[in-house]
Amino acid sequence: MLPGALARSRAEYVGAMDAGTSLEVWDRLRTTSGLPVRGARRVMSLMLGALFAGTEVGGGPGAALGSAPGAS
Repeated sequence: MLPGALARSRAEYVGAMDAGTSLEVWDRLRTTSGLPVRGARRVMSLMLGALFAGTEVGGGPGAALGSAPGAS
């Protein structure tokens, strides 16, 4: 990847993390969607897991939910 493209890609990931972890998203999940704390946490975890799936940071969908591969 070219240096400029890498910087743009990094900026897009940071923007997505910022949006996905914002208080506005949390409030929408809790207030508008009516999710309990546990449900809102799972939704946010799924969003961030999907964001990082296939990157060096991510560990796939299970990692987003706190389960290590092969763990029961």
